[in-house]
Amino acid sequence: MSQAVIIHGPQGCGKSRNGDALKVAFNAQRVVDGWVPGEPLQPGDLALTNAEPTLPSDAVWVSFDKAMLNVA
Repeated sequence: MSQAVIIHGPQGCGKSRNGDALKVAFNAQRVVDGWVPGEPLQPGDLALTNAEPTLPSDAVWVSFDKAMLNVA
């Protein structure tokens, strides 16, 4: 994964609980749990947040529900 990916969803939906599986599914280098918009992300980061998507962004925003479709 060359671009950072931000997984967003409401608090308690399972982002942190599924962080390791999402990391594998998105081929990420590291998980940044509790990410806040404005904090820097590196290529290969998988950020987990309950923030709403903001534009413009260098990262790809994916809803938690859609991200889980990639988890085997």
